[in-house]
Amino acid sequence: KEEYDLKTCIFGHIFRENVVVHNRRSVPMKITVEKPKHIEGQLQINPTLAYVQGNKEQVIQVKFSPKDDFLDRHQQYRDASRKGITGAFRIPVTIVGAEQVLPVHTVLVGTLTTNNISFQPSVLNFG
Repeated sequence: KEEYDLKTCIFGHIFRENVVVHNRRSVPMKITVEKPKHIEGQLQINPTLAYVQGNKEQVIQVKFSPKDDFLDRHQQYRDASRKGITGAFRIPVTIVGAEQVLPVHTVLVGTLTTNNISFQPSVLNFG
């Protein structure tokens, strides 16, 4: 897929997604996953190097565990296409196949939020 939607992600919690890579050739292909290096500890991809058998698929596991200051420290991952949504992110991931001219580009998208609840007005009068 071109885009993997992690939906709503809460700071400090773990979110997982499986990225599936298909090999349409009849021979095995070596693939390498290139992820942003400066968000170590918050984004883990396993495996980053794999051999996909001919006419088969390989599942790549993505684990995202954002910290409270993720979008403040990594402004480049704010999703500009969703301007009205606070906390919207877009993280590019590139998969390179050996002997393949063009890499595969995909993105992880979602919305970051806290798990705090607030009421407006702060006092409710039931009667």
